[in-house]
Amino acid sequence: MEAEALFYRIAEKLTARDEVSLGKMMRSPAIKVKGKVFAFFHQNTMIFKLDRQTALYKARYPGSDYLSPFKNKLPMKGWLNVPSAFSDDWESLAVEALKVTEANV
Repeated sequence: MEAEALFYRIAEKLTARDEVSLGKMMRSPAIKVKGKVFAFFHQNTMIFKLDRQTALYKARYPGSDYLSPFKNKLPMKGWLNVPSAFSDDWESLAVEALKVTEANV
Protein backbone atom coordinates (compact mmCIF):
# COMPACT_ATOMS: atom_id res chain seq x y z
CA MET A 1 0.00 0.00 0.00
CA GLU A 2 1.22 3.50 -0.79
CA ALA A 3 2.66 5.19 2.32
CA GLU A 4 0.34 8.21 2.28
CA ALA A 5 -2.74 6.04 1.77
CA LEU A 6 -1.64 3.93 4.73
CA PHE A 7 -1.30 7.07 6.86
CA TYR A 8 -4.88 8.05 6.03
CA ARG A 9 -6.14 4.53 6.74
CA ILE A 10 -4.52 4.65 10.17
CA ALA A 11 -5.89 8.16 10.75
CA GLU A 12 -9.39 7.01 9.80
CA LYS A 13 -9.26 4.22 12.38
CA LEU A 14 -7.97 6.46 15.14
CA THR A 15 -10.31 9.38 14.42
CA ALA A 16 -13.26 7.10 15.09
CA ARG A 17 -12.66 8.18 18.70
CA ASP A 18 -14.31 11.49 19.57
CA GLU A 19 -11.21 13.20 20.96
CA VAL A 20 -8.98 12.24 17.99
CA SER A 21 -8.97 14.37 14.83
CA LEU A 22 -6.99 15.22 11.72
CA GLY A 23 -4.88 18.35 11.65
CA LYS A 24 -1.55 19.72 10.46
CA MET A 25 2.01 19.63 11.75
CA MET A 26 4.59 21.66 9.84
CA ARG A 27 2.21 21.80 6.83
CA SER A 28 1.92 17.99 6.82
CA PRO A 29 -1.18 15.91 7.58
CA ALA A 30 -1.32 14.97 11.24
CA ILE A 31 -3.38 13.09 13.81
CA LYS A 32 -4.23 14.89 17.05
CA VAL A 33 -5.74 14.00 20.40
CA LYS A 34 -7.39 16.81 22.36
CA GLY A 35 -5.64 19.30 20.07
CA LYS A 36 -2.13 17.83 20.50
CA VAL A 37 -0.39 16.21 17.51
CA PHE A 38 0.94 12.72 18.19
CA ALA A 39 1.69 11.48 14.65
CA PHE A 40 2.11 12.99 11.20
CA PHE A 41 3.11 12.06 7.67
CA HIS A 42 5.95 13.69 5.74
CA GLN A 43 7.87 12.53 2.64
CA ASN A 44 6.88 8.85 2.84
CA THR A 45 7.62 8.59 6.54
CA MET A 46 5.51 8.77 9.67
CA ILE A 47 6.71 10.70 12.66
CA PHE A 48 5.51 9.71 16.13
CA LYS A 49 5.61 11.49 19.48
CA LEU A 50 6.96 8.81 21.80
CA ASP A 51 8.67 10.97 24.45
CA ARG A 52 10.82 8.86 26.81
CA GLN A 53 10.33 5.72 24.72
CA THR A 54 11.77 7.25 21.55
CA ALA A 55 15.32 5.92 22.02
CA LEU A 56 13.97 2.39 22.54
CA TYR A 57 12.03 2.53 19.27
CA LYS A 58 14.93 4.20 17.43
CA ALA A 59 17.08 1.15 18.21
CA ARG A 60 14.33 -1.16 16.95
CA TYR A 61 13.95 0.55 13.56
CA PRO A 62 17.25 0.99 11.67
CA GLY A 63 17.17 4.13 9.56
CA SER A 64 14.73 5.89 11.86
CA ASP A 65 15.87 9.13 13.40
CA TYR A 66 14.84 11.91 15.73
CA LEU A 67 12.79 14.65 14.11
CA SER A 68 15.11 17.46 13.06
CA PRO A 69 13.12 20.04 11.09
CA PHE A 70 15.31 23.04 11.88
CA LYS A 71 18.84 23.58 10.56
CA ASN A 72 20.04 25.59 13.54
CA LYS A 73 18.33 23.68 16.38
CA LEU A 74 18.90 20.34 18.02
CA PRO A 75 16.73 17.36 17.02
CA MET A 76 13.42 16.90 18.79
CA LYS A 77 14.27 13.72 20.69
CA GLY A 78 10.68 13.06 21.77
CA TRP A 79 9.70 12.52 18.13
CA LEU A 80 10.78 9.60 15.94
CA ASN A 81 10.78 9.61 12.14
CA VAL A 82 10.08 6.02 11.00
CA PRO A 83 10.68 5.22 7.29
CA SER A 84 8.16 3.42 5.12
CA ALA A 85 10.30 0.26 5.25
CA PHE A 86 8.61 -0.25 8.63
CA SER A 87 5.13 0.77 7.55
CA ASP A 88 3.75 -2.54 8.83
CA ASP A 89 4.40 -1.16 12.33
CA TRP A 90 3.06 2.34 11.77
CA GLU A 91 -0.38 1.59 13.15
CA SER A 92 0.95 0.13 16.40
CA LEU A 93 3.38 3.05 16.73
CA ALA A 94 0.51 5.49 16.18
CA VAL A 95 -1.51 3.77 18.91
CA GLU A 96 1.50 3.97 21.26
CA ALA A 97 2.02 7.65 20.42
CA LEU A 98 -1.68 8.26 21.11
CA LYS A 99 -1.36 6.63 24.54
CA VAL A 100 1.78 8.63 25.36
CA THR A 101 0.15 11.91 24.33
CA GLU A 102 -3.14 11.20 26.12
CA ALA A 103 -1.20 10.58 29.33
CA ASN A 104 0.31 14.06 29.04
CA VAL A 105 -2.75 16.08 27.97
